[in-house]
Amino acid sequence: MAKQRQRSKKAHEGGGGLTIGAALRTLFAEWPADFSPLHSFLPFPTDYFAAAAYLLELSGAYHHIDPYMGSADSTPPDPRRIIISPETRTQALREGYRWRRDARQSIEDSIPPRVRELWVRLTEAHRDAPVFQFLARDAPRPEWWDIALELLMIADEASEGIGFSPDNPFLEAILALRGESQAGKSISTREIRRGIQSFSTASPDVACIQPKSLTPSVGCSLRSLSHHLAFLPPQGMARARWVYQRHPAGPWTNFGRDLLNLLLVPFPFSVQPEAFEPAGMSKLEDWGWFHVNQIWLPQTDEGVAELVAWVRGLLANARGGEGRPIHGVVFPELALDQRCFLAIADALKDEPSLEFFISGVSADDEGRQGNFVATAPFFLLDDPAERDRPNNRWQDFLLIREKHHRWKLNKSQLKIYGLDESLKGASSWWEKLDIRSRTLDVHVFRGESTLTTLICEDLARVDPCQLLLRAIGPNLVIALLMDGPQLPGRWPGRYATVLADDPGSSVLTLTSFGLVNASNKRAGKGQNTSIGLWKHDGGAVIPLELPRHAEALLLTLKPERRSELTLDGRSDNEGAHIWTYADCEGVRRSALSPEWIEAGRGPRGAT
Repeated sequence: MAKQRQRSKKAHEGGGGLTIGAALRTLFAEWPADFSPLHSFLPFPTDYFAAAAYLLELSGAYHHIDPYMGSADSTPPDPRRIIISPETRTQALREGYRWRRDARQSIEDSIPPRVRELWVRLTEAHRDAPVFQFLARDAPRPEWWDIALELLMIADEASEGIGFSPDNPFLEAILALRGESQAGKSISTREIRRGIQSFSTASPDVACIQPKSLTPSVGCSLRSLSHHLAFLPPQGMARARWVYQRHPAGPWTNFGRDLLNLLLVPFPFSVQPEAFEPAGMSKLEDWGWFHVNQIWLPQTDEGVAELVAWVRGLLANARGGEGRPIHGVVFPELALDQRCFLAIADALKDEPSLEFFISGVSADDEGRQGNFVATAPFFLLDDPAERDRPNNRWQDFLLIREKHHRWKLNKSQLKIYGLDESLKGASSWWEKLDIRSRTLDVHVFRGESTLTTLICEDLARVDPCQLLLRAIGPNLVIALLMDGPQLPGRWPGRYATVLADDPGSSVLTLTSFGLVNASNKRAGKGQNTSIGLWKHDGGAVIPLELPRHAEALLLTLKPERRSELTLDGRSDNEGAHIWTYADCEGVRRSALSPEWIEAGRGPRGAT
């Protein structure tokens, strides 16, 4: 018993547990056996960032950082506090810049002497130190905390522009080491479809490293420690695919060039109750499965052609007589099927100024049925390396990902949307979906801005993909919904506000008018016509109202620069930006609008 108490006391004081050496061997487990990270220098800044972030997160050391050198009061200093002096910040900025500059000549020889010194100290002097240990109240902090933090700061600064700018020298070397170099080549379909999951040689089964857009201005977390790199969970939990212009040039590469005009199409305009079909019942409990039958879509070639002509008519109306540019077209969750999406995208690909087309779809590119979001990133077609590419097709760049959470319809929702006649015999109904993987597609457009999409429940649920989203901090998040009126007090407004606060993303929600109208009819109250919400950091939640006689909205966003500070006190000197609300107006009905568009029943052809 005495020995057991002694062991417990030793553990409480920091003995035992995972050591720094064991943690690094785990993190770089995919390295060859004769190339241990404990006896070698790591090849890239992103690797040093991965190592330092991994150790700081496992230990919890990062929340002891004090970038302001404490207060001037007489309170005894906390011996665990990590004080970041102005000299340390200046040195990190200087060493990071030199590393990035010298790497243009030689990646291997560019590692700064300070980084080599810190790495040797960490892997030799502290190899057997425990990553986590309980410390007595008056115990000093472990020396390796300061070493890891300084490594992280320098590596983050050296990685400025990675994933965005062709001037960062490390990206091609990282891809070459992974056998994925595309230097001097066009972007392969495989590379676009896969995206880049990690920018480090660390094992993606332990952690992934991605570029970063925004640094949270609130809270105390590991993601508050960096401007340029994000530390993400293992690929088995969730994956982020980074898609960017390999050779950015032309009119779509300057964030601050002009406004961003988005055509929001709240289709379908009518959702009949029979579109929600029973797809199975539980034998033991009072619940069932449901399937969404997109009866609002055409099933004939003529009907698809009418749908395409209608969208092009809305686009023309949105441009107006002055011919203002439209940069994006967005449809809600499950608005289209694969056939209609491809037909519309094929018609829009050559539209001047159009950068992307996004919609919820009911199947992926392999024909698997479910609930997906499809993105056609037309901005990639402006890549000079793609112009002379044989058989160049925009479909090569099409990205489709699946929804991460099933929709559960309860009694209240069944009544609100008028579905209690089509879904009977159970008090709740689950969306019948296969959920195979959880991924986020992060698109870099205009050279500096990032965009990602969420599907309905993905906005509200706390899961690994939310960790990815908060760590990367996309500048623009578009949430596609199948929901009722978008009012600030309802759940989309609440969760949009959360993301606008941390990481600071600008958030757009968009639903179809069909369910908005259905809930209006059942409520018997005033007509709510808000088909979307807008929220950016520091701004109010703005409902996006669909005016009478309008079939779409033109949302105009403007870019704003801002400076952000890391938890250690480094500024990015207005290196970050946000999209802010500028204007929103209705787009009148297209003269090519067929009757079935409003009725919610697409032409079915002969039966």
